[in-house]
Amino acid sequence: MIKYPVWYNAYRDRLCSLEAILDNLEAKTRTWREDHQGWSASGISRWKRRHFRAFLDRYKSVKFQNTPSEDLKGNPRKKMVWASAQQSAGTSVTRIEDGFLRSQELGANLVPPLSLICNDLGIYYNPSQERRFERILLKMRRFARIRRGASKRCKGG
Repeated sequence: MIKYPVWYNAYRDRLCSLEAILDNLEAKTRTWREDHQGWSASGISRWKRRHFRAFLDRYKSVKFQNTPSEDLKGNPRKKMVWASAQQSAGTSVTRIEDGFLRSQELGANLVPPLSLICNDLGIYYNPSQERRFERILLKMRRFARIRRGASKRCKGG
């Protein structure tokens, strides 16, 4: 497998390295792990629901409800709320918000987003909470240092 001379990335329509193929497989696996049980979403505007389904309905259809309390007992679906929605303490929930990639106009004008941010720790614009995005950036920074040949522990001053 590693000695095969040509690898093709179907997402980018070009040849690539084995590492790029493995990165794609890792991303697909992570997506399945996070999404295969489906989502229960609350606090999502009715007009956005069709667009949410385009992002999140790969394995199971998203179940929308007006409030988190409408959720049924024993429901294996992960909980998702709009980022600004109030959530009771101790409840495991993923907050969602329009992503960094924006459409031409704001959602207030009923223009759908081009991307979504899903964060199980805190939403990206709230500096008072830890965010998953920060952890990813720190991990990437450490990896880049190691890749450049630097050790994890600096020697000297």
